[in-house]
Amino acid sequence: MTISSRSKPYDIPKYSLTGDLLSFLKCRMQYRFFNKGSLPPSTPVQMWFGEFIHGVMEEGFLKYRKDKEDGTLKLPWDFKTVQEISMGVAKRLEKKGLKPYLRLFIMDDDIEKCKNGLANRRAYLSLYTWATHLFPLIDANEVKLEDIRPMKDPNSSRSDYYAVTGIADVITSINLNDIKADNKVMQYLMANPNIADFFENYTEFEIIVDYKGTMRPKTNDPEWKYHEWQLNTYMWLRINQLKAQGIDHPVIAGVLLYLNELCPTPGYEGDLLAAIESGTTDVVPSAVDLRALKDNQSPTDRYKRDRCIRIVPYDEENINNSLKEFDQVVLDIEKCVQSEIKDSSDVMKHWCYSKDIFQKERCTACDAQFFCENIKNQRFPPLVP
Repeated sequence: MTISSRSKPYDIPKYSLTGDLLSFLKCRMQYRFFNKGSLPPSTPVQMWFGEFIHGVMEEGFLKYRKDKEDGTLKLPWDFKTVQEISMGVAKRLEKKGLKPYLRLFIMDDDIEKCKNGLANRRAYLSLYTWATHLFPLIDANEVKLEDIRPMKDPNSSRSDYYAVTGIADVITSINLNDIKADNKVMQYLMANPNIADFFENYTEFEIIVDYKGTMRPKTNDPEWKYHEWQLNTYMWLRINQLKAQGIDHPVIAGVLLYLNELCPTPGYEGDLLAAIESGTTDVVPSAVDLRALKDNQSPTDRYKRDRCIRIVPYDEENINNSLKEFDQVVLDIEKCVQSEIKDSSDVMKHWCYSKDIFQKERCTACDAQFFCENIKNQRFPPLVP
């Protein structure tokens, strides 16, 4: 009797929405060396701030939940309370080898001195602006999402399928009957005409919230559409997850919070004014805010909040289009991988791409800037994110 041998294991490539797909879209070479190759960047300023602001929002929610259980909740928190949260997050990142660039974040017992730190102020304003309105809506945070999709061209890939994964910063479970009228998250949602039909047909639903430690992209910036693809894919993943659990619960929108808008980098007024004049921003200022920007003054807190929040309504056609876009990104990554496997003598030629153009916020802190063909002739000092 002949015993058949066990078949070889069939591995399905797994791609993270942010760690793989968005990173590859931003820069193929950075993705190859720092994500796929796991080489640590020497100046991880943007990595630090991204993890820092996510950590602050997460720890803020945990404190909110604990204070509510203890009966000691009092919002909004003062600067000292937020500084304690921020210092805990910064110390945790330092143990991972991530430190802020120069005086981006000030860790000191002197609260007045800490108010001079850009990251300190951003952390405070992020919680001051959104904790009161967002945290009461949260059902779960850091929710892992995963599903399988067919590979667009199996002949050019390692598998017939791939797994797409993501971590939703926040999943909210909302019952309209329990929401206060002054909740600003709900006010923005209800003011969006593309969501009106949901409120007529459902009283209970979910939204997905994603924190971004960046400014709001211009509408002609590729990242503008990339972020929409990300939220659409999160909604698809979450709906499939709910169906698998036997839950019939609609997801009506994804919400992006561009938290840097609450406390922009000094001197941003000129860039914002140029975007307004060129029509490359979707948030139109009032006459008061426009005058302030022209005078190199900070606009109102209301305008900053309007620029901070972006709503991506649930739309099945848009979701399918986004999934198809990411299917193509996965195929492009697979082709690069296969190309390098066939010829590993020159890694650069497999991953360098003509559309990976210079972007000062990304490239000036990149260790590849001295040999990257797209940017090696550019020379700029490192920037605060």
